[in-house]
Amino acid sequence: MRIPRTTASGIGLAFAAAGISGVSVYLNGLMVKSFPDPTLLAGVRNGLVGLAFIGVLAVAGARGPRGARIAERRSLGRREALGLAFLGIVGGGIAFALFFGGLALAASPVSAVIQRTLFLWVALLAWPLLGERHGPWTLAALGALLAGTFLLDAPTGLGIGAGELLILAATLLWALEAIVARRILPRIGAPTGAAARMTVGSVVLLGLVALGGGLAGIGGWTATQWGFVALTAALLAGYVGCW
Repeated sequence: MRIPRTTASGIGLAFAAAGISGVSVYLNGLMVKSFPDPTLLAGVRNGLVGLAFIGVLAVAGARGPRGARIAERRSLGRREALGLAFLGIVGGGIAFALFFGGLALAASPVSAVIQRTLFLWVALLAWPLLGERHGPWTLAALGALLAGTFLLDAPTGLGIGAGELLILAATLLWALEAIVARRILPRIGAPTGAAARMTVGSVVLLGLVALGGGLAGIGGWTATQWGFVALTAALLAGYVGCW
């Protein structure tokens, strides 16, 4: 399926990503505490999503014209390669480790509120790094969105603990990742960016787990836990593809 390259299509995909993310954060907040190692969970799940996107690329490459595939490979210069590495190591790896570590400590509604401030950090970074200027109406809309975000949870319910700080750090890294992605995705395509983000991120996460000798923990997962992994992996694939 070919998605039109229009602003309306981008807005529609952003709405879809937001809806999927809301469901995912809620489910993850409920179930992540049943896993002894949230980083291992994130690594396995990201790897499954990465393999799914690699499959999409393989199918698209097999069906596409050979000349177009060669041109796409040649367009991958040093800047794009570094950008893909950043998406994978930071966006798909370190940020996920921080987020799931925080999610295991913080309440899911609070986690969702903090993660929902992502749009604000992206808007702030886009000004100096992408040269995007925000007029009065845009700033007013951002303020309304921020107010609506905090209405999801009363101010008295927002604490600042270790879990919340980890989630905030992950959100800031994802905001920076969005800026990098905005630079390189028009040239390399969304499936390539998504595959690199999730596959490289999985390697980073599983490497962190391996350093602590925790990879063997996969063997102790129950059928119910694997079902949760499959469900949230499907949601994550939808989110990453839309985003």
